[in-house]
Amino acid sequence: MSEHTIIVDVETKNGRITVEHVIATTLDKHKIMQVVSHYEVLVNDVVKHESNDPEDIMRALGHYIAGLS
Repeated sequence: MSEHTIIVDVETKNGRITVEHVIATTLDKHKIMQVVSHYEVLVNDVVKHESNDPEDIMRALGHYIAGLS
């Protein structure tokens, strides 16, 4: 089960760019439930960048908005 929270949703000349915070629950190797999270940059609903570091996501977002990636 996972929960997606949209942080940024913007329409650019390169398409719709979205940043999401994804929180998911998984079972580890001992079958203990754990909560993990990460950020994703999506361009037209396709994941282009994924990271646990918010600063890394903001850099990637800047590149996609500027059309550099």
